[in-house]
Amino acid sequence: MPSIKSFTSCCIVAATVCMLTACFPPRDHADLPTVSVSMSNWAQAQWHDATPVQLQHGRDTMLSKCTECHSMPSPSHESVGDWPGVMKSMAHKAKVDDDDQTAMLRYILSARQTATGKGG
Repeated sequence: MPSIKSFTSCCIVAATVCMLTACFPPRDHADLPTVSVSMSNWAQAQWHDATPVQLQHGRDTMLSKCTECHSMPSPSHESVGDWPGVMKSMAHKAKVDDDDQTAMLRYILSARQTATGKGG
């Protein structure tokens, strides 16, 4: 039978964990938009070699890699200027190659433009 001391210790640990997690709210969880004609058109205006297939690959890679460690941020979660650095840091942690990183960045900036009108 557990002692009152061990029960009290468990309660203190549980309360501490609850308080700490309240200090670090989770990122917003977004449903990433599907690749659209407007996204593709915007991407092709920015990068002459961008294709709908590349954008879809970026979306698919984000869905499979990003959610391994955290919830999916919305495209507008970061600024246009911040996304490249965030993507580089996260791509390294997720062990994705340069082509995947480029596809993900192009996708997220195109999605951001479509959602907010602030793609770059």
